[in-house]
Amino acid sequence: MQLPSRALDASSRAIPALDFIRGVCLLVITLNHYSSFAQRLGYDGMQLWTPTNLGYSSAAELFFLISGYLVGAIYARDGVPYPRLFVKLSHRAVLLMLYNVMAFVSLLAFSSVLHQREVVAFGLGELRTRPIDATTDFLSFGDAPPLLNILQLYICFIVVSLVFIPLLRRAPWLALALTCGLYLLNLLPAMQPWLADQVTDWGMNPYAWQLVFFGGLILGRFQLFTWLGGKLQQRGSVSWVFAALIAASVVFVADMKLGLTPSLLRDKDQLGILRPLHAMIVLCVYWVCADLLSQRLSRWGGGLLVDTFNAAGRKSLDNFAFGIALSYAAALLLTRWGNAPWQYFALVAGIVTAFLGFAHYLHWRSRTSTRPIPVAPQA
Repeated sequence: MQLPSRALDASSRAIPALDFIRGVCLLVITLNHYSSFAQRLGYDGMQLWTPTNLGYSSAAELFFLISGYLVGAIYARDGVPYPRLFVKLSHRAVLLMLYNVMAFVSLLAFSSVLHQREVVAFGLGELRTRPIDATTDFLSFGDAPPLLNILQLYICFIVVSLVFIPLLRRAPWLALALTCGLYLLNLLPAMQPWLADQVTDWGMNPYAWQLVFFGGLILGRFQLFTWLGGKLQQRGSVSWVFAALIAASVVFVADMKLGLTPSLLRDKDQLGILRPLHAMIVLCVYWVCADLLSQRLSRWGGGLLVDTFNAAGRKSLDNFAFGIALSYAAALLLTRWGNAPWQYFALVAGIVTAFLGFAHYLHWRSRTSTRPIPVAPQA
């Protein structure tokens, strides 16, 4: 299958709209965890509403979906030799592990200066009371502190991709049946007691969450988001996309109030099927927002905002690690500062400013580091 020439940027093979969406997801993940930590530490005032508050999905579904898509678009396409694929993805997995280990060591030191109530609220009790056992569990891909479990799961998916991509190239329908079948297997009542142990260790069921990553990888293999991007640029698509989001939000609110659907269909740990379906609607909304900002609102700073989020999505690992530090530090600062609503929102503004500033700095550094060095003319 020949790839469309407009699907990938010629120099970086990045898809700008998807980089933008992944950058937004990273910021939303950071803000969601900041609010969650603040609530555990005793904050009970007004909280920032993110897309997570008005729909079935959180930002994590889109993050895994787009990450899988980019792996498929870049490495599962025809013409990429397996040795190159193996080296690139193995390097990525090792780099992810190094970042995760550095974050774990930082949290280990962080837990030593916290009050006991703060340790419990942050979910770092094991690191404080049994650091050796906690380190062993972490390195053996068992229990992990909040946010670090997302990187652990991502590492596992990258490693499995080394086997999944050759299968996808040879037998696409078999690869699709495998990922969907494994997900459906999780819905069987007989599997629930065993899956409860998996959720306890990982914080989320890896056999269910693989659907969004490897489903995204399959979509990337056949460049289906290129087709989707074309559809979203047609006249009237913006109205339909926002209408779908509003309808989904109304259904979600009614479901939360009246209990219209079984909890398994919307459960985050088990990736209820309503979550990836809602995530696709949110993806379309983010996509058309990126187009609106970069085209119609460019003169009002929309283009700069899109470029900044593109940079955040392109340097996702650095910004995710920075987001971990922001969410923990801001929640701790709030509880020691006073837990007032104005302080909460002041720290929200600080998180957004710091996150976007860091993303912009990484973008500037990458541009200056790749700038060619001028050569003096010879005499």
